[in-house]
Amino acid sequence: MRISDIKYFGLRDFQYFILGLSIFLFVYPSFTWDYVSLVTPIAFLLLMLALILEFLKSQSRQFISSLAPFLLFFLYNLYTSIVGISVDTSLFATPVLVTLIFFVFSKETIFHTYFVFVRIFGYILALSLLFYLLKLFRLYSPELISQTSPDGREYYSYLFNTMSAITTRNALYLSSGFYRFHGFMGEPGWIGTISGLIVFSLKFQFSQFKILYIYLFAALLSMSLGAYIPLFVGFVYFYFGKRLLYAVIPLTMFFIFNREILDRFIFDRLYVDDGNIAGDNRTSAVFDHEWSKLLGTSEVIFGKGKGQHTVFGEGVSSWKTLVYNGGIIGFFLYLLIFMSIFFMLVKTGHKKFALIFFLVFLMTIYHRPRIQYVYFLIILYGGLLYNEVKFKYLKNIKK
Repeated sequence: MRISDIKYFGLRDFQYFILGLSIFLFVYPSFTWDYVSLVTPIAFLLLMLALILEFLKSQSRQFISSLAPFLLFFLYNLYTSIVGISVDTSLFATPVLVTLIFFVFSKETIFHTYFVFVRIFGYILALSLLFYLLKLFRLYSPELISQTSPDGREYYSYLFNTMSAITTRNALYLSSGFYRFHGFMGEPGWIGTISGLIVFSLKFQFSQFKILYIYLFAALLSMSLGAYIPLFVGFVYFYFGKRLLYAVIPLTMFFIFNREILDRFIFDRLYVDDGNIAGDNRTSAVFDHEWSKLLGTSEVIFGKGKGQHTVFGEGVSSWKTLVYNGGIIGFFLYLLIFMSIFFMLVKTGHKKFALIFFLVFLMTIYHRPRIQYVYFLIILYGGLLYNEVKFKYLKNIKK
């Protein structure tokens, strides 16, 4: 290998790192909340630097590697800029630009960057879990600092951890010190969904990726349905047969000794009352009433307009809000973006796994309907590329 080749690969590794770091910063971890005005431009500059390095690659001059997703995402945001689908629908809002730029990178770059992102997120997650457990077992009594998240909600924070302000008034927390693991994000659902999807995307290969143990532990402690769905499907899919015992036994023990906690945070939310999920915290009675009215009108085709679901207060966030704001057309365009990614990437490899992973990913739409969050997209890309690549497809990849 020539010295020039070594320098080239060193530059590529640097590109993967700064791109992975940029995507991680767009997660807006809690320890950056007081500096959001600085974090956003820094993350964006890192992204642009990674893009410049992409264009400098001697083997590639391709402008857009994901043409169909790029065009569909652009069309989706153009449509929602007119009709409206979220609080900020500007076509030039930073999250939208970040996703558009993300589609420009080659599959090879996204593939390697995904593993960088998994490691950065996982290392910080490990620190978060450490201090969370020390506090939970009362080996560490941190000073809780009042903090406001970028979306305006109040939290109490300590090292690499947050918990919602209302948690401190919760009877279970006051009696036991237990609360759902938020990690360094604003909700247990965010940390849990990301963790569960990453474990699934890397095919539960704990022996090959030790860091997945961190993600699994975080997903379980989040008590999030968004985490438990990919974990449950993954355990059944990957551990069917004798190996299923390795999953069933610890989960059964966890259930027996923590029934009250599971009842409160998981099973009570699955209880069906009068045709609806009684504990569904993704909607409200007022919104459900307005939703029923919408279905009987022609407005359901184009939606009610920009961010109209927000008039019903916080907690209204599901695939229904996409239809309510942007209509059937907006929801269809939204799904097409994911579908175009799936069909573009799944050409070879284990198609059965790819399909199951894709369906599990779509299940998260009910809880997390935010296509512009690039860290969800890199998990989808990373999982599908890992399925396709297996470290061999890269040799013949079209850059």
